[in-house]
Amino acid sequence: MLRSQEVTRKKRSLRNALADAYSKGRTIEYLEQYGEKVKSLELKDIHNEAKNLINPNQLTWVIVGDVAKIKSQLESLNIGNITYL
Repeated sequence: MLRSQEVTRKKRSLRNALADAYSKGRTIEYLEQYGEKVKSLELKDIHNEAKNLINPNQLTWVIVGDVAKIKSQLESLNIGNITYL
């Protein structure tokens, strides 16, 4: 029974990957080559792309917790304006 569930899960995962690729206009070849493309990435390439995509000045932090317990710690981070809800 467990083996059958695993096969069903793998088929569902493959079907979802194919549907996602199709909805984004990607081909089966894209999926076939995806693993090798990921393996060929170097850390410097990932860092460079992150620098192009992420602007630290546009980030929003959402922190959940007891304000009485964490307020002084948050303010000591000097991360900018803090809005407490």
